[in-house]
Amino acid sequence: MFTTDVLTGKKVTLKMCGTEYATEEYVNWLNDPQVNRFLWVRYERQTLEKITDYINEIRESEDKIIFAMIESSQNKHIGNIQLTFNKIHKYCNFGYFIGDKNFWGQEIAVEAIHLAIKWAFETTDTVRINGSLYSRNVFSLKTLLKAGFHKEAVLKDYLTWKDDARDDMVLMYLFREEFEKTGLLEH
Repeated sequence: MFTTDVLTGKKVTLKMCGTEYATEEYVNWLNDPQVNRFLWVRYERQTLEKITDYINEIRESEDKIIFAMIESSQNKHIGNIQLTFNKIHKYCNFGYFIGDKNFWGQEIAVEAIHLAIKWAFETTDTVRINGSLYSRNVFSLKTLLKAGFHKEAVLKDYLTWKDDARDDMVLMYLFREEFEKTGLLEH
């Protein structure tokens, strides 16, 4: 089970996500087709109970952490970022979403990703962070590239899209050494 202090940036603060963040607004985000179109949760209707159980499951996990993204100027929960660690092979898979559409396109996700990655590299022996996305998710691809990630591979027709159409999955990565060169670990 992970614990952490608050991670503070200019536009966003990351706090360990507890059940206090399981709100009807959160449920509405996850059930909104615009928000969930690239999230696995879109295949099942979300409820307050499911979200609460999910948060509790991650909080009890030995290899996962979920952060609530709090927009700094309004102190408002706007999304989450999750890290899943493989301690044997020293890598971490991560995912994120911004549920509050009022904050889309403001580069808050880039800052949140940097804060989470910095925390992961400073507190674990992780050497590599992995992300994956639908090839149609151009915004997320641009976000990950801005955050320093590299495109590693494209898995053709790997994912199901709407109406059984297929989509490619893009695999992204960032190594500790590359992130260290940015100077972000020193701040």
